[in-house]
Amino acid sequence: MRVKMHDLIRDMALHIMNATSIVKARKGLTRIPCEDFWTDALEKVSLMQNHFEGFLLNMSPNCPKLSTILLNGSLNGDVVICDSFFKKLSGLKILNLSGCDLRELPNSISDLVNLRALLLGQCRKLRRIPYLGKLRSLRKLDASDCVSLEVLEGLDMLVNLRYLDLFCTRRKRLPKGTLGGLLNLQFLKVWAAHPEEVAKLWPLESFECSFQHVDDLNEVVRLIDQRGNPCNYWLRVDQEKSIYYVNTSEDARFGNFGRRFDILKWSYAIVSEGGESSGICILIPKNVRTLMMRKCDHTTNLCGMGPLEHLEELIIEEGKNLSVLSGGQDEKVINIHDSPAPAPRLMLFLSLRLLKISQCPKLRYLFGHGSIFSLPHLREIEINECKEMVGITAAITSEPSRPLPTFPNLQLISVAWCDQMKRVVESEWLFHFPNLRNIRVFFCENMKEIIGCPPPHMPVEEISLESLTILRCDNMRRLCPHESFIHLQNLRNIEVRSCKGMVEMISGARQDLKGSIMTLVNDTPPSFQSSISLPKLERLVLYNLPQLKSICEVPIICDSRRDVQVSECPELNEIPLQPQSRDNEPLPYIEVRGQEK
Repeated sequence: MRVKMHDLIRDMALHIMNATSIVKARKGLTRIPCEDFWTDALEKVSLMQNHFEGFLLNMSPNCPKLSTILLNGSLNGDVVICDSFFKKLSGLKILNLSGCDLRELPNSISDLVNLRALLLGQCRKLRRIPYLGKLRSLRKLDASDCVSLEVLEGLDMLVNLRYLDLFCTRRKRLPKGTLGGLLNLQFLKVWAAHPEEVAKLWPLESFECSFQHVDDLNEVVRLIDQRGNPCNYWLRVDQEKSIYYVNTSEDARFGNFGRRFDILKWSYAIVSEGGESSGICILIPKNVRTLMMRKCDHTTNLCGMGPLEHLEELIIEEGKNLSVLSGGQDEKVINIHDSPAPAPRLMLFLSLRLLKISQCPKLRYLFGHGSIFSLPHLREIEINECKEMVGITAAITSEPSRPLPTFPNLQLISVAWCDQMKRVVESEWLFHFPNLRNIRVFFCENMKEIIGCPPPHMPVEEISLESLTILRCDNMRRLCPHESFIHLQNLRNIEVRSCKGMVEMISGARQDLKGSIMTLVNDTPPSFQSSISLPKLERLVLYNLPQLKSICEVPIICDSRRDVQVSECPELNEIPLQPQSRDNEPLPYIEVRGQEK
């Protein structure tokens, strides 16, 4: 909506504004307006983003009502502000000089007793700030990225200060006791701090600093847990570089870090706050949501780490000695009736949604023999470059004496460069992933099949799996046996690429028809199992499978609206997809390339 203003009223408004303000931002000015423009009625001056080359000598504007001066980004080329400039500006409340090439500030700034915000961020040449002890009204001091700043006096007198940013200055550590008097601080960002002083700052909503010792960091972790507030934090530890770093925030304006803890190159114990450990340890806040561990060579399992009931993302990289997340490290196939199980170990990651593990050369199972765990919210498992990885769970050869662990919300399993892994999921465990939608396998040299043969008397259920994606698994001869495939009624996408050893996609179907033992489907006798039904199949992609001779020895019944792409499969003679007979249905789209037969 546009409001039409009478010319007289508009002229009056412009006159009043010009009388109380100087607004010449981004005008390319090279000279500060002369004193004639600085009247006693002036309230605000905005001259930011210009190119002023200097101030008039002895310039001293008399503006008792002036509350705001914005000169940020305007003073270049080592401009000097004369000391007389601020002598008669006693009412000034906001002074913004950030992004200027100033080497020093005039001493008269020390007398601006009504100043509430002094903004000096990115004044990279600034070496000292005049004495601040008289500025008792100051609420915000920003000297971030003043990389040359060395001298800062009177800071401990600023009892009303709410915001202090001294990050990336030469003042690596404030004198002990400085922060103790700033009891109203809400935002703090400094290179280093004493944890006992931080603990006294109860109004603190956001702070960023580093510590010299892991014990200091642990004190902050205890502080986070004791306060029990919903603060966000990003904790970082790098033992190799002696970095113990904390960044917290309760206000989205200052950053939302999602309660993250990154631990790099740590060679001692890792336990949750309140846990026990002999020797040196590092504490994890109980309410952590994202935990990333890289090169933590001391860690062999995670049993002593819990409980972390709020953890949602667990990322482990380059764990040199990690052999199992939870449970025992037994042989590949375990008969629990033949050998006693070790004492159960409880793994409390009840809120975990993402589990991502890479480059852990000794890891064989995620969950070994004897582990009891509950991961009701886990949605994704990603495993990369774990050369000794055998399986997600330790296999068993007989019916367990207690209920198996379940993954009720797991939707994706992704495995890559795990050369010892022969199957992604043992079939007797597959039914404990009721919402599994997607399996992806890349560059697994010895992968034999995606799902193994189901054991005898296995209950017949429909599995929710929708997508299978396989790439460069050269020793895989089949995707999975017919006995397992007949349960995959929800499959929509099958994509197999560059698996040089694959001979048949679905194996054993015709042998079952000839009388071998086969799992019954809907109580139908084996003699009537003359086809496989994949009613939801939408896409089949077969690429660069030089030995593939058969997709399946019996027809695959599916909807007629199919997308089939076959390329570089010279031994394949037949695509046994049999559309369901429906009137007026379009024929499936089939693309075949590079076939000589």
